Amino acid sequence: MSEDLLLKVERRQLPGSKGARLVRAAGRVPANIYGLGKPGASVSICGEVVEKLVTTCS
Repeated sequence: MSEDLLLKVERRQLPGSKGARLVRAAGRVPANIYGLGKPGASVSICGEVVEKLVTTCS
């Protein structure tokens, strides 16, 4: 049985590798969301939440 999962993300101010480095330095995980014929969005996710998901779901 699958579970729905809701992640809170924040839009990144600076896309690209420079923005990703700044996000990582702040303890967040950079990500890109795309699909469904819509333009992509650069976002970041709380690093603690991602770590918990990886250890719980794997």
